[in-house]
Amino acid sequence: MTIWVDIETLPGIYTPSALDGLVRAAVPATLKKPATIAAWCQEHRDEVWRRTALDPLQGQVLCIAAAEGRHGEVSSWYDRDCDGGPLRGLANWLDERDGNLRGHRPTWGGWSVAFDLAYIRLHAGRLELESVTRRLPDRSWLMCDVKAVAAAYDRRLMRSLGATARFFGLDKAEGLHGSEVLDAYARGEHERIERYCRGDVEITREIARRIGA
Repeated sequence: MTIWVDIETLPGIYTPSALDGLVRAAVPATLKKPATIAAWCQEHRDEVWRRTALDPLQGQVLCIAAAEGRHGEVSSWYDRDCDGGPLRGLANWLDERDGNLRGHRPTWGGWSVAFDLAYIRLHAGRLELESVTRRLPDRSWLMCDVKAVAAAYDRRLMRSLGATARFFGLDKAEGLHGSEVLDAYARGEHERIERYCRGDVEITREIARRIGA
């Protein structure tokens, strides 16, 4: 059985002093003068903070969407406080599928799925959600990265999900891009983000069907 998954993340929460340290650690080594370093930190502070959403050890899980098999309904779990609700929702959903799993680890599929699974594994582990971690893949052949399959594993040919969806004539849900989730969150567009996350699962699964992934 394949579980199709997608997640949305937010940057981490930092005190001003902690964020200062994070920004200073990102200063290019070529910058030496204190004034130049200070100017760089001021200019790139927001950018460095936003990038923490791409690191599971720094960012937060805002939403998870998942579906079972080719035709299973897409479920989603959203928590605007990012306090573990999506991971707990996924844990309960997996528990309900014990009969289908029959004690085996499923294949997990998605667009750049390794990124999503790294987040899920580490954050589920922090919450001690063994019902999630014990079902996650421990071998590469238990993952189906539709992005890599579509590009024949040639990184030069890899495209975004949105671009690939347009190629297949599929509508990209909600007109969002992953880089826009934080701004949508700040505007209070929580339902839109959750629909976007579910839509990515549906589109990825359909692309996988069409290319035989």
